[in-house]
Amino acid sequence: MPPGLLTGLADPQLSRTLTALHEAPGEPWSLAQMAQQAGMSRSAFAARFKAVVGDTPADYLAHWRLTLAQAHLRAGRSLKSIAHELGYANPSALSRVFAQKLGMSARDWREAVDEGR
Repeated sequence: MPPGLLTGLADPQLSRTLTALHEAPGEPWSLAQMAQQAGMSRSAFAARFKAVVGDTPADYLAHWRLTLAQAHLRAGRSLKSIAHELGYANPSALSRVFAQKLGMSARDWREAVDEGR
């Protein structure tokens, strides 16, 4: 099976962390906290997560948070209203990650989604 979420959920230790990340994406997750959820050392957890899921734990969490942000934006919410619940210190921080990972601002993304409807 190729790396990904399903492969990670099939791993008994990683599944605990993945479930926790999905249930509480806004928590201030550190590598140490994620590894603790899995009952592993940080280095062993990071290596296994990357091998099994295909992303680093931090990248996976950022992508999950952005997936949620996109859903909230589609529903008409603003970055200001979702930033804290998704674990960002402020809307600017979420905006920077959005542009870094998706290659466009949240505003441009939202306009593209609206044009596609």
